Amino acid sequence: MTDRSETTLPSTAEFEAHFFRDAEKVKVEVELLSETVEAVHRLAAENEWEDAEGGRAVIGAGLGYLRGERVLQALSGADRFSARDLERLLNRLAQVESMYAVLKFRTFGFLKDNQTLEFHAAALRTSVKALEMTVDRLREENERLKAEIGLLRSRPDAPAAGVAAPPAEGNPSARQGWRWRIAHWLGVV
Repeated sequence: MTDRSETTLPSTAEFEAHFFRDAEKVKVEVELLSETVEAVHRLAAENEWEDAEGGRAVIGAGLGYLRGERVLQALSGADRFSARDLERLLNRLAQVESMYAVLKFRTFGFLKDNQTLEFHAAALRTSVKALEMTVDRLREENERLKAEIGLLRSRPDAPAAGVAAPPAEGNPSARQGWRWRIAHWLGVV
């Protein structure tokens, strides 16, 4: 038995090419009695299916039943089937069972992969939300700082709050302090 992590599952395109070659969806409208439709809805609800899925299950099961009934009739002699027809029907049954087992296994793998993707997507959505909040906060702070810089630039004669007044002309060593450099950089001095 091989661990799933060691196997390579086919891509969606490979999966589709193998199991759904030349398949296409066809919409079918059929008039039914309300009691039949209600029975299909109940069956779908009992199996936790969507209504459309319940309808597909009923049609698929009905086809399988009718085909099986033909085989049983042939075996009981009520119908004239050749050995070739019986062999074809039994081969079809074996093929369908085989495909069902493979589809179920692969679907399970796809569902697990989908769960993982959903977890990652949820984490990414949370990260995006946090980053959006950070960007909004930084934009507000940037706008506030631009307004403060504009105010400071419009008043070059007054020292900025928290920034020391520029040093006297006669004291060149004081001009090299960090407060003076920031004030100079901001255009306050």
